[in-house]
Amino acid sequence: MPESKWRSILPTVVAGVATALIVAAITGLVAWLLRDPQPVNVNVALVLDVSEEMRETFGSTTRFEAAVAELAKDVQGRDHDNVSLWTAGGACGSEGARNVVGFRTNNADRIISALEGLEPKGPANLGNAIVSATGGFNDATRYPPTVRKNVVVLTAGRDTCDDRFVRRIRERLEEVGEDLGVRFHFFGLDAPKKLQRRLRGVQREAPNLALHFPETADDLADALEEAQSQIWAPPTASATPTETPQPSEPTESTESTESPTDAPTEQTESP
Repeated sequence: MPESKWRSILPTVVAGVATALIVAAITGLVAWLLRDPQPVNVNVALVLDVSEEMRETFGSTTRFEAAVAELAKDVQGRDHDNVSLWTAGGACGSEGARNVVGFRTNNADRIISALEGLEPKGPANLGNAIVSATGGFNDATRYPPTVRKNVVVLTAGRDTCDDRFVRRIRERLEEVGEDLGVRFHFFGLDAPKKLQRRLRGVQREAPNLALHFPETADDLADALEEAQSQIWAPPTASATPTETPQPSEPTESTESTESPTDAPTEQTESP
């Protein structure tokens, strides 16, 4: 080909090659952005009670201060885990069940910063928060049965917005336990004894519920430490959640007539 003709078509050839490369790059980028995300092995929704009930004394500190300190300690170094933070309380209804930090990896700093900005106040709204926090696990693509899904609840153990919240917890356990493989770890901080008995009744029919009833900040630290392998470790042969051993309680005369689950006549409990 004469040199003069080659020079005349060279810009067209270069432009064509450049266009093809740009199209290929854009196509690859779009495919990468639209790809199905790889499921994360460990997924933990933290639910913290931020109601007025959490101001109560808890050993040498308060329930709230102890819970915040332990959660901040637990999320450190969990960069490869998918973690979210929900709050329960401050208001009734949806306003009292807030997703403060959404699910994602490398979330420790965000969660710790959010914890530092919280303050306990208002009514307790535990039932709504637990139902809301488990809603995201309905996405079977992101949370298939092969990955670990845990909900960790730190609470004073009341719901002043719904006096039948134990029933809601039981129903939610049935829904997400069988179908989605979600495990609940319920930490009732110096929770009322009547609530403890009711939840133990629920646990008999819900193997995906682990109960812990610490009475001091030190007890809470020990209980969380004991539950580490069930909450944060990658899934292996699944172990049935266990209950943190508690001191034996004296038998109460009302025990024999109390249903292990909520009855229609349940009223708000007093300590």
